[in-house]
Formats: sequence, C-alpha cells, structure tokens
Amino acid sequence: MRSIMMRRNRVLIRDVPALLVALDRLWPATLVVDVEPLVVPWDSAPTLFANAADNFVQTVRASVPSVTSVVYSSNSRCPRAADGMPGIQIVTAARKPWRTRDLHDEPGPVAAAGDQVLTDGLLAWRLGASFLHWQVAGWMPRRPRLQRWIGRIAAPFLFKDADGSST
Repeated sequence: MRSIMMRRNRVLIRDVPALLVALDRLWPATLVVDVEPLVVPWDSAPTLFANAADNFVQTVRASVPSVTSVVYSSNSRCPRAADGMPGIQIVTAARKPWRTRDLHDEPGPVAAAGDQVLTDGLLAWRLGASFLHWQVAGWMPRRPRLQRWIGRIAAPFLFKDADGSST
C-alpha cells in the first residue's frame, strides 16, 4: 500500500528563521499557519493573538515577498481580532485536516506550517502543499504529545524529505 500513496514534501523546522528560509525556497503565494504553538504558546491569553499574528505576517512578508495571503488555521477558537487585515484570513474551529473549503479561493502554490502531522500535515497533504513541520521543543500538552507520537508513525507514509527520501 505504501508504494501507491502519493507523498508530499515535508520540511522540518525548529524556529522562525528556518521557516523563512524554507518559505524562500518554496516561494508559496499562500501560507497556512497553525496558531498554537507557532504564533502563540499553548494556553496563552486570547489577547496575545492579534499582536502576535500581525508581527508574524509582517516578518513573513518582509522576508518572503511571494506570500500574498496568510491563513491562520486553528482547531481551537482563537480570537478573530486580526481578521479583516489585508491578505489575512483566520479560520477558527477549522476541523483540520478535513475541512478545506476555506482555502479553495487562496492563490497557489500553498505551504502549510504546523506542529502536527495528523492535523496540519494531513491538511497540507490534502491540499497538495508542502508541509513545514514545526519541531516543538519543551513543554507540550497531553493531547498534542499523543498526536505527535501517532504522527511519527504516519509521516513516512504521507511525506518525503525535500531530497526525495522517505521521512
């Protein structure tokens, strides 16, 4: 079965500078970003999101001019305070990886950045996008830890490294 599965690229990243380098190489028009923990830490105050989202977008656009659209996608209910800013869309209760209708009108190519293979990675796989896999260091809530463990098993079936080898 593994031989017939179409695998997409997965790029492992550990920090924002590595994310920017990967984006510069991929040159996407749309970046789908998981909110926690890439933009704000888990269980952070809801008021942190708007400023962090704006800062993140400014950093990405200053470094990677190809990114014209940023979509914040979260399975939780983060605040929508940054919604309405040009080129920014916020999707809360996103039901990743199953619901993709919020992303159909976004320009391609697409890259998706997130920490979980089972949500962010599968979303990237379904969209035909590259997956920028954020490697979380430090504390992680129980549910994401369990998802990470299961995702390690699933990753080789879904993704290949940028050099073409299985991850």
